[in-house]
Amino acid sequence: MPPFMSSMRYIKQFDGIRFIAIALVLLQHFAYSIGNRMSAGYFGVELFFALSGFLITRIIYDSRGSIGSIYKKFIGRRALRIFPIYYLVIGILYFTGDPTANKYIVPLSTYTFNYTIAEHGLKGIPFIHVWSLCVEEQFYIIWPFVILLLRNRFKWLLAALVSIIFLGWLQMVFLVFPMSEGYTYLGLFPRAYALALGGLAALLCEKNPVPHRWLQIKWLEPASILVLILSLTIPHRSMYVIAPCIATFWLVKIYYQSIQFTFIDRFLQLRWVMYLGRISYGIYLYHIPVSVYFTKYIFNPYIWNKINFKALGPLAGLQHQVWVVKIVLYTALAIGVAHVSFKFIEQPLLKMKDKWFA
Repeated sequence: MPPFMSSMRYIKQFDGIRFIAIALVLLQHFAYSIGNRMSAGYFGVELFFALSGFLITRIIYDSRGSIGSIYKKFIGRRALRIFPIYYLVIGILYFTGDPTANKYIVPLSTYTFNYTIAEHGLKGIPFIHVWSLCVEEQFYIIWPFVILLLRNRFKWLLAALVSIIFLGWLQMVFLVFPMSEGYTYLGLFPRAYALALGGLAALLCEKNPVPHRWLQIKWLEPASILVLILSLTIPHRSMYVIAPCIATFWLVKIYYQSIQFTFIDRFLQLRWVMYLGRISYGIYLYHIPVSVYFTKYIFNPYIWNKINFKALGPLAGLQHQVWVVKIVLYTALAIGVAHVSFKFIEQPLLKMKDKWFA
């Protein structure tokens, strides 16, 4: 078995996966011409979900102690990682009079804003992206209990995961539960299917049932990428099955250290790729508020609307392709804010995890 799961050592490539996930989200949100033609952001979120499900399932499954102590430590460590900058962003916008923060402060504060978005059909607000953080937090609260109650009954635990995945896919692809249709894309059910799929992969890796010879088949890697691109660009609900399966496939390959194309493995371990993956939570959290307020108060009134595009000659068409500028500018801004946040807020708090919740 690879050393990570027996000793809980750090796998570098997982930070590389986080980089790919956040890059796809930024592409979807800032490069509109590309984002409107493919569901890049959807796959980015699925990568985050699958990786979270994989890691937290193994962390909880391998923990020793009473249910109460394990749960307390897990939630405490998650809170130190997630809560500080989340509530910092909400607090800043609330106290500066943001209408969304003021109106929906309760669901924002309780990680239930995903249901508020679905109920009211909210769009174009600085918090629209936190729905995925709400889904993850809701999963974090419930899933550890399921693992701890069933970890001595491995087949029952697998059955629980398979049930979550199967029911989630049924709803996403066929909308078999009409009463939940309005919450299909944003609710814990069925979106927990990607988190559960990552958890299922983690448990199967625990028992080592994945034939290594399958992972060594070289054509599987380009085939998976080709199928993924087709599923994200050709509108079809089968994407909801294909995308998380491919995300989980790559997690398993990384776990077993069996990536065949060395350039992919090397890319995932580049220092800057790993660092951006490490601060991807901050980039994700900040990128929408940064873009909304920078556009409203600086970019439109003082930059873009001041340009005389007629004088630019062949470049005059850039006036209708603002995304070309925004993808570079807003990505840089989001990374800059996330870097400062990570260095001065998140890192000092992360050092307290082992002290308070060893």
